Amino acid sequence: MDRVVILGCGGSGKTFLAHHLAHLLGLPLTHLDSIYYYADWNPLPQNEFAQQQRDLVARPRWLIEGNYAGTRLIAIGRPHHGRGRLLARKVHNLVGGSTECGPERSRVRMFGMSAAYAGLVVWDVDGTLIPADLRWLRRAVARTYGLSEELIVFPKARVHGYTDQSIVVETAVASGVSSDVAEEGVSRFPEVLARVMSEGEQELARDQPAYPGAFDSIASLHEHGFVQTVLTGNLRVAAEVKLRVSGLDRHLDLDIGAFGDDARDRFELPAVVAERFAARYGTMLDACRTVVIGDAPNDIACARHAGFYVIAVAHRMPRNELEQHSPDAALDRLDTNMVVSAVTSLTGGIKTP
Repeated sequence: MDRVVILGCGGSGKTFLAHHLAHLLGLPLTHLDSIYYYADWNPLPQNEFAQQQRDLVARPRWLIEGNYAGTRLIAIGRPHHGRGRLLARKVHNLVGGSTECGPERSRVRMFGMSAAYAGLVVWDVDGTLIPADLRWLRRAVARTYGLSEELIVFPKARVHGYTDQSIVVETAVASGVSSDVAEEGVSRFPEVLARVMSEGEQELARDQPAYPGAFDSIASLHEHGFVQTVLTGNLRVAAEVKLRVSGLDRHLDLDIGAFGDDARDRFELPAVVAERFAARYGTMLDACRTVVIGDAPNDIACARHAGFYVIAVAHRMPRNELEQHSPDAALDRLDTNMVVSAVTSLTGGIKTP
């Protein structure tokens, strides 16, 4: 076997399998993440990414690992006498899905929760469901390191779309704290942030109400049979307060969510969602029925890394700038009809009577 493509959900073990299979078959291995992203997780334009894949699959021998919905057919379409396609399908079926996504999804037999489960929608919080506001992090960082709030300096490029733990360390360093002391403060930060959020609930309700359409979009997706949760850089204690105070937590299953205290690197969080989903619902998470809704380039990159679909909402960044990062759909706002239409068109998610 000279040409193999491996697809799978984030956290399904496809990278582990790829290393072992490449060694066993003596094939050159390419991780699509390694060519899709360059400096600071900025993605290639879609046409350049597709061309790089075409160049790869034109070679006589290769093993490609990744799960990018927009270009996966490039690799799947060139197996070795059909056997590469067969292996890809077997591997992906084992980890909980099918190589058929998007419009082809209607031809794939649903499994597990199909009677009540149209798909999984994974929401970002700050900037997507509620306006982003750094006051809570500013206060908590200042208290954690004994600094005046006026002295807190946030790093310019590594705040939105990153996890609180990574933001805390880099903010402390940017504010004049040594690296060692900044790292030591991470263990104290959750307790400090919990107090800050508890003290500020009335202020939060007044100054950070949910975006128009957020509540209705969540409620409508629930009615259409979608399971919903969050993937956020917020520590869980902060996310829970924000969602509860804004009245958005009713239809969100936070027990399968992923938060900033689950991993410092946001790109590790989709695997947390996949693991918790499987444990709670007794079936593997299907990437072809999973949609992330976010508002920042890093939200898009994180979803792509996991092989999930992604919808970007232009709450903080112009829509044309978001579209340069190649989301599957971009919306100007959380219009309920547009949100439901975009999610169902990507997943084929229709609740079965």
